[in-house]
Amino acid sequence: MEGARAVLSCASCRQRKLKCDRNQPCSNCLARDAECTYASGRRGRGFPQSRGGNPQLEDRIRRLEQLISTMASQTPQQAESNSASSNKQKASSNATSSYSDPAELLEIKPGRMMASDNQTTYVSGTHWAALCNEVAELREGFDRGILVDNSELVEHLPYGAGPMLLEGLQGTPDIENILSDVPPMSVASRLVSRYFSSNEISSVILHGPTFEQEYTRFWLDPQQASPAWIGLLFGVMTIGLFLFMRSQEDLPGDLGKPMDVLEVFHRRSTECLVLSKYSAAPGSYTMETLILNAQVEFIRRRDANLGVWVLGGIIIRIALRMGYHRDPAHHPQLSVFQGEMRRRLWGLVFQLDALTSCQIGLPPMIQEQQCDTQVPHNLRDEDFGPDSAQLPSSRPETELTPVLYVIAKARLSSIFRKIFNQVSLGRIEDYDHIMDLDQRLEKERRAIPPSFHMASLHVSVIVPPHLLMRRYNLELLGLKARCILHRHHMTKSCTDAKYAFSRTACVEAAMAILNHQADIMKEVQDGGRLHLHRWFVNSLELHDFLLASMVVCLEIGFRTRVQSSLRPDDEQTPPQFSLHELIAALQNSRTFLDELKPNSDDARKVSNVLSVMLHKFSENSALQQDQGVSITEALEGNSVSSFFSDAFGLHNSLGSTGFDPSQLHSEPAPHARFDPTLEGVESFLNIPGIVGWDQWDAFVQDSRTTE
Repeated sequence: MEGARAVLSCASCRQRKLKCDRNQPCSNCLARDAECTYASGRRGRGFPQSRGGNPQLEDRIRRLEQLISTMASQTPQQAESNSASSNKQKASSNATSSYSDPAELLEIKPGRMMASDNQTTYVSGTHWAALCNEVAELREGFDRGILVDNSELVEHLPYGAGPMLLEGLQGTPDIENILSDVPPMSVASRLVSRYFSSNEISSVILHGPTFEQEYTRFWLDPQQASPAWIGLLFGVMTIGLFLFMRSQEDLPGDLGKPMDVLEVFHRRSTECLVLSKYSAAPGSYTMETLILNAQVEFIRRRDANLGVWVLGGIIIRIALRMGYHRDPAHHPQLSVFQGEMRRRLWGLVFQLDALTSCQIGLPPMIQEQQCDTQVPHNLRDEDFGPDSAQLPSSRPETELTPVLYVIAKARLSSIFRKIFNQVSLGRIEDYDHIMDLDQRLEKERRAIPPSFHMASLHVSVIVPPHLLMRRYNLELLGLKARCILHRHHMTKSCTDAKYAFSRTACVEAAMAILNHQADIMKEVQDGGRLHLHRWFVNSLELHDFLLASMVVCLEIGFRTRVQSSLRPDDEQTPPQFSLHELIAALQNSRTFLDELKPNSDDARKVSNVLSVMLHKFSENSALQQDQGVSITEALEGNSVSSFFSDAFGLHNSLGSTGFDPSQLHSEPAPHARFDPTLEGVESFLNIPGIVGWDQWDAFVQDSRTTE
């Protein structure tokens, strides 16, 4: 890549995470009698580096390809033997482990620290990290045209790529300048009205009638408003502006270019937070303004963003400092009105923590056992106010109110958090506990209020788009939780029938997610019911689709090993999905991701991964027998296209998703030998062992020992 920072260390030092003196050969390689090679474009201080190719690197690439192909056709007995051998090597080198039982050592699943010259990244899930490290080593010998490592990419990001509140502001904010950017009342009122009438989930943290009174007072004397409240107003107007842009309507008044105005409003809201001393003396409206600020940052990004997660951490810390995690019923100094609004706000903070932590692949920050705040009551804003002496009885959950979605998602997020915390531990859990969590998850899914029950689109023709999106959100959250819960034991089911339920549950959940992906893909097209809401496929939903695709890849790999080795007494219930259906779902998913590639780095990476996997599957003879149709024909001919039409109701030409019609395109994915862009995939798949093909680590270890 032109302009990329050169890699300075030799390949051996980078692999071993040692400081390289950059000589040729370097002192570390001399001491170990190892080959000292530098990446293309670099040379040691001793000798000039040849510009020719590196046959040894090419050799290693071919060997890695062979290892993957061998894994796909390996029998379970061989896989078990290799895995045990690899685990013994790990156990013998882990002298400080607190576990003495060898059986327990096999259950350890610690994270891995990956490091470059100036950056370290913790990745949960050792097996995927091991594979990525191996591919990263191979990449160091390539010429131009491949991705640089993450630290080099960061250097080329434009200033302001992170959240504005974290990037810092130029100059000292001035309240007079801030107020000068408030549009005329007629324009501001339309933006505020659009926000409150839009069913945005964040609107529940603002009591509509109370905000309207404060808004009226603001226009009587703008100078008397606090910086935090002015920041809240700019936050409301920013999201209102976004809603106009989303529906492709002209902006009210003469505001100018939409993106420029959105940037100004967001910057003013951020400046107000700084003026209010939000981190030193948080007070009224601090939390509300922070949440709207984070929402604006979130909707601007399709991929997982570390900065938004860090901003979420700040919000959580301030919420804890202000006591939002303790139920107001125990604190009489808070009015019933304040208490109920605090419950609503905490419900959003609680969900923000669980979902963004899962997305970034790290444990949640809130310790649930230290919190006792109850879910909010199912009340409308007109049911209570600042003068209320007591709250009325909660409306039945058969009645749809703006806050009912927050209630339903808070309950589902609670069990999701328990599952995510459990699988984030350093050891694989007792299977009885896994099954208990599965039952609790299914109980919560059944308890979802009727208004949010997922139904076929064919019988949901009069359901409003915003309600349809909330149904999808809850459904995808439940399915994602099931995938995460059973992922580790799905791998073990390949050699132990005791865990067959986990395999079935995980694959069914993943295929259901991909089915929903196909439906959503149709509905965001021109004329679809979600066309004006196509932003729905944001970074969280995209993460769910990527996770499901990788689970299906894992299942196909299992099929190639298990089917060829079953004895008559090992016969199991026929799988619900045929190989053809699984591969068709992956092909369809790749088509979907191809549409998103121009605007999503995560989508590009996994599209490349799926291209490699589909190509490997097409070459595997064990996959050539499924209902008389060869996989190669399915991948290269019309078999998959016709299957899409039958199974998903899709046409061969899927068209643009509409996110940006001028930029989106669907290009054929290359059948590369082994795509070096695999190295970055852990950014969205670093949930503990979420891909974690158990045998890959053994193969990688074997390849190193034979060098």
